[in-house]
Amino acid sequence: MKWYEQDKKILATFSMNEMNHRTLLSKKGVVIYHISYGSEKNLPAEVRKIVKSTYFDYNITLTFKVEEDNRTIWMVNMEDDKTLITVRVENEEMEEVRKLQKS
Repeated sequence: MKWYEQDKKILATFSMNEMNHRTLLSKKGVVIYHISYGSEKNLPAEVRKIVKSTYFDYNITLTFKVEEDNRTIWMVNMEDDKTLITVRVENEEMEEVRKLQKS
């Protein structure tokens, strides 16, 4: 685990359960946000099902779990031969937030 001071807050970085984590804390130790980075195998089954129901031909390359203000948001990066896509999943609702064509 590594600790950093950042804008009068504390940032902790560590690895656990095959995921990388970043947690920002207030000086009093209150969690402001927690971000976990992982792969497709780290997605909960219900989130993976929502994503794959629409993007079944895409490979999931990276996942981010953002926990802030009692919310859990999954960001999922995917790709196929021609396209890079990022979707956001919160409360069983999915939104495409970025779509790029490969050159």
